[in-house]
Amino acid sequence: MKHIAFISLLALTPQINSEHVITFFIKRYPTAEQKLTLQHAKRLDKSATAKQTLKLPQRGLPGYFGIFATYGGYLNLSDRIGQITFPLKHQAPFIDLIVTKQIVPVTKMNKIIDHWEVPPGEESAVYHIQRREDPETKLSYLDISKKDSPSDGILPLRSIIIFADPQAVYVPLGVVLTQKNANMLLPTIYIRPKFPFVESATEALAIRKFFETPQLLYQMIPYGYAQQWFALN
Repeated sequence: MKHIAFISLLALTPQINSEHVITFFIKRYPTAEQKLTLQHAKRLDKSATAKQTLKLPQRGLPGYFGIFATYGGYLNLSDRIGQITFPLKHQAPFIDLIVTKQIVPVTKMNKIIDHWEVPPGEESAVYHIQRREDPETKLSYLDISKKDSPSDGILPLRSIIIFADPQAVYVPLGVVLTQKNANMLLPTIYIRPKFPFVESATEALAIRKFFETPQLLYQMIPYGYAQQWFALN
């Protein structure tokens, strides 16, 4: 068992608490049957019998299943209503959303992670989300476009990775209005029927150890105390 230690003086390691977030929702992709059901519900809205017998599609994700995603050194799972939230760790008004089943760490000196990559032969889909402002109306909007996957497989630092088969996820392209504030609200993402929840979770949990919180220890040094961050591998 190897130990990775990061040592720094107490005075030089202030704790950074992010007050802003980046968040988005994951919902089921509406099928033709569900669309007809919703239209039928609107026509029969005043019928008590119809309300009791009509089965509408769920708003969130089924049961207790969730979808894993990672951003800025965090690994998170969507909640009961399909929302994923991370502390906002960059100020640029854009981000890449990457959908792939697997990513692997590339380390320096076999200890420190330099970056993450999509393994050779693994399929991925990359979406660029840019926040803009209309010069006339002053309304903020998101411009979503699809871009080519990186040829070298290296994942950009400003990116959210969703652990899933790209064919099982639908990301709407085009322009979506958004709120103008310090937080970043991304467009809703949809999962297609028969989404492989178990396979998605298995791939994410395989790298969970790289996202575990290190243990904080203190060590006496000639001029005071130093913090030592230990993570177990």
